[in-house]
Amino acid sequence: MKITKKLVAALFCVVLAIALCIPALTACNPNKNSEKTLIVGTTTVITSLNRLDAGSGGNPGYNYDVLSGTVSQLAPVAKNTDGTFEPLLTTYEETDGGRSWVFTVRNGFTWHDGVAVNADDLVFTFSDFFGYPDDENGTLSNIEKLSDRSVKLTLATPNPRFLNSIIAMRVMPKHLLEGKTAKTLSDADSVVGCGPFKFSSFDTNSGTLTFVKYGDYPYADQIAFDKVIFKTYGTADVMHLALKSGEIDMEYNYAKGLYPAAEKDFAGYKGLTLDSYADESYPMNLFFNNAVVTDPSVRKAVALAIDYAQIRKLFGTSFATASYEGFASPATIGYTETAERTRNLDAARELLLGAGYTQSDKFAFELLVRADGNYGEVAKVLKTQLEETGLISVSVKSQESQTFLSTVMEHKHQACLVKLTAYGVGNQGGLGSMYFVATGNAPYANITDPDFLRIVNALNTAATEDEYLSAARDFQLYCAEFTPAISLYNDSVVQVYSSALSGFRKDGSFGLLNIIGWQTLRKA
Repeated sequence: MKITKKLVAALFCVVLAIALCIPALTACNPNKNSEKTLIVGTTTVITSLNRLDAGSGGNPGYNYDVLSGTVSQLAPVAKNTDGTFEPLLTTYEETDGGRSWVFTVRNGFTWHDGVAVNADDLVFTFSDFFGYPDDENGTLSNIEKLSDRSVKLTLATPNPRFLNSIIAMRVMPKHLLEGKTAKTLSDADSVVGCGPFKFSSFDTNSGTLTFVKYGDYPYADQIAFDKVIFKTYGTADVMHLALKSGEIDMEYNYAKGLYPAAEKDFAGYKGLTLDSYADESYPMNLFFNNAVVTDPSVRKAVALAIDYAQIRKLFGTSFATASYEGFASPATIGYTETAERTRNLDAARELLLGAGYTQSDKFAFELLVRADGNYGEVAKVLKTQLEETGLISVSVKSQESQTFLSTVMEHKHQACLVKLTAYGVGNQGGLGSMYFVATGNAPYANITDPDFLRIVNALNTAATEDEYLSAARDFQLYCAEFTPAISLYNDSVVQVYSSALSGFRKDGSFGLLNIIGWQTLRKA
């Protein structure tokens, strides 16, 4: 081949073009060249940055509050996966048999605007969180500021499980939030936290939420990342593809793990790691409105008509296990062994016939579900299973999350499907009890039975571990006898991440992504 100036020039252009493309190609896959940035995929949709409008899953600011709680906002204490606690923003000291608690802000913590976190912030936050002093039936009987950094809380009754009620209570900056409402609070003030990363930006078009390392965080020198980016995906399938392609480092959705199909798809996938952990969350539960479906024998019949093995196979992970008549799972503090839930169609039919139902006059009820997640899929399978009795007719009604919550709060449902987070299960009296009573935060079971209310009161007011365990046993025996709700299966949370990541520290509330974990998490 004769080498000419023209050929040399052409070859030079090709080489130059390749050289220019290499950085661009690398930039398309930030995982492979950025050890200082962690990119987290999520299907959690952010619609508001307003932390004063984050009261529950139906409030606009809830999702931001949850995600920021993994990087930016701090609770007083953290919960380990074994049920123990450790200091986070504050140290703590229990006195007077669990009736008094002293919380002290740890050294070096400042808000992201440079103001030191102090006792006034604690008083402000505790007062707001527990409705003190306005709530006549509140948890607290007194809040006392002991010093610039310490406060003393006196409970209305002793509570050895009090710490569990504040693991999701993010402390708020009084100097920015005092006197503000959800309508008057600005985004700039709302996003100020005191954690290892501070808010940087939120791109509403792309659904990208960015936090940058806070240099004055007390443990900043132990944190390997300079930036954390949450990227929102419309569907889990698209997010899974992003992880496989290296577009993101890990997936994270609070209190949610992989669905079985995704777990099987990721199993053995080169470059990705599956991790699981047990917590107090209950993955799928059927609650009756006990004021509407009043016959315990009918509720029992529904429970006997469900094919739990099929439900686990279809919707559980490879770690899914049986549920129990006492509702609580073995991972729950206070668990008492009750009979395993199994299917018995003949027994279900017998109970329904005894209650007066026939093939021409069936027990008909509406099953309310949320429009998101896999609730609709579970409801469809349940409908098929229950109608195999020949004596039950189920209609499924789907609602958006806020409408769903409003329907439940107004007691307008007959039955509903819900997932309970570890925090929700452990909050207040534990065992998910706050979802059972008619006056609860989300009264799924709408129970007004005085005998049950006495049990829940005993859970809430137990002054010793023995008292609590006794009340927990009574709660589960009540559930076994009267079937106010049905846990469909128990499971572990399964999450997936790039094998380049190491050093995860699991948290009993937030799982793999949590505040303390940033001090050990690394990316190769």
